[in-house]
Amino acid sequence: MLKRVSHAGRIVTKEAELRRLSGCEKRLYEKRWVALFRGINVGGNVLPMRDLVNELKALKLEDVRAYTQSGNVIFDSDIKNVKALSKSITERFEQQSGFSPKVLIISSIAFRLAIDANPFPDATADPKSLHFYFLEKPERPVSLTFANFESRS
Repeated sequence: MLKRVSHAGRIVTKEAELRRLSGCEKRLYEKRWVALFRGINVGGNVLPMRDLVNELKALKLEDVRAYTQSGNVIFDSDIKNVKALSKSITERFEQQSGFSPKVLIISSIAFRLAIDANPFPDATADPKSLHFYFLEKPERPVSLTFANFESRS
C-alpha cells in the first residue's frame, strides 16, 4: 500500500488521495505514469528526447512528454503490468538503439505521494539541490559491524 505522512502528521494512502480527487482528475491520475530511464545520454548512450518520445509512442503510449535531456518521461496508458511494459521498452530500445536502459515506471499518484512526503520542504527553494531516489524493489537491510570496516592487509 502506498502511503505518506501529511504535513499535519496524518497518514495518507493512495486510496485516500484518489478519493479526494474529482472524477476527471482521478481518471487522469489512474492512467498517467512516470518513466525514469537510467543510462540515457550518459556513457555514450546518446538518445535525443524526440527519438525517445517517438519510440514510446510506437509502443502505443499516449501523450508522451520528456523532461529536458534527462530520460525522464511522463505518458498516459491503461497499462496494468508495469514490469512487462518496462521490459518491452528495454527490448525495443535494445533493438532500435543497441543499448538496454533500465526503466522504472511509477504511477503518477505514487510520484505525487513521494513529492508530498518530502522530508526537506525548505529545500524546494533551491530545487537543484533536492533529489528523489526510487528503488525497483525494497532495499535489503544491511548489517554493519565493525568487522565490515577492518582493513584487509
